[in-house]
Amino acid sequence: MSGPEYVGSGDPLDAAGQMSFARFGACGSRIATQPDISLPLRLTASLPTAPLRATDNPPFIKIDMSVQNLSGSAVQVLTARYGARMAITKDGIVVAGPVGARPAGSRYTIDPGVAHEYESTVNLVGCDSDSGLAPGHYQLHALQRFTFLDKDWNLGPAILVAGGPWDVEID
Repeated sequence: MSGPEYVGSGDPLDAAGQMSFARFGACGSRIATQPDISLPLRLTASLPTAPLRATDNPPFIKIDMSVQNLSGSAVQVLTARYGARMAITKDGIVVAGPVGARPAGSRYTIDPGVAHEYESTVNLVGCDSDSGLAPGHYQLHALQRFTFLDKDWNLGPAILVAGGPWDVEID
């Protein structure tokens, strides 16, 4: 795998006008990034069928996600141990941003066509308050950085993989 880091499009942008991983999901920002179908990896989420409860304590949930290798060969990647950066939007504007730090730490091999399953944490506390989001319809977005590793586990190029938007209901 070679080439520049994929950075997507949309707000919040860095000084070069590209999507910033660190700024993804900032409260009040707009998320316009759609998944890039030209990338060798794709994120998917398995959302609960019942509405999410923003009044639960703690005010976050874990959801099942997966990253699928769409390339024709096995890939070795390094990524955040605690999953993707997750943000909830209403009418395209972030109303609940990511929680906590995403330290690097998980590395694994994904065979061609195979999906690696993991969990990500979704924050249900609204940007404008210290309480859960109001009941309603929202969209969930994800962004995760994957650094490719060579056969000796040396660092290679990194890509940002966007997921969503997925419709979610808050109860």
